[in-house]
Amino acid sequence: MIPALRTTPDPRRGDGDERSWSLWSSTLSPFALKVDAMCDYAGLPHRWMPTEGTRQEGFREMNRVRAISAGRLPLTPSLIHI
Repeated sequence: MIPALRTTPDPRRGDGDERSWSLWSSTLSPFALKVDAMCDYAGLPHRWMPTEGTRQEGFREMNRVRAISAGRLPLTPSLIHI
């Protein structure tokens, strides 16, 4: 899972302005289903990409995944705000 760059509020999901996590995987992947269940259990806001995103969000997330894979972006963001 990667943190979303920007979330779009969706009243059906109750996302609001929370920062959500993107689960970039096939919905049939057994590992992704386990991660989804753990996120639900922990109460983490998340969504499946690219199935739950718009086309523009899908391209943005795909480019982010490629940049992480190529080593141009860190895998985990800095969670410490100075």
